[in-house]
Amino acid sequence: FDVALIGRGLKPNHSVARLAEGGFYPQDKMPPLIKARVIRFNDADGDEFWFGYQNFYAISRYNPRSKYAMAVYQLSLAIEKQAKDNSQVSS
Repeated sequence: FDVALIGRGLKPNHSVARLAEGGFYPQDKMPPLIKARVIRFNDADGDEFWFGYQNFYAISRYNPRSKYAMAVYQLSLAIEKQAKDNSQVSS
């Protein structure tokens, strides 16, 4: 993959199509012209590469740290999953 596409900051700066040309592919199918940024996170298992879209950037406007925005995003996924699980139990 093209490491030059991993830039500083969190604002989306390349189209999904351009990132794919550089070897980065989103987990979910996205429109090719939508803007995204590749963000590198380091953990004990090595590097993880995530796509940050406009909503991720919006979260970072409150606190401009990628780890903060990622924590908020992961919390939103956990809340969404819990809500779905609760609605299935009550059905």
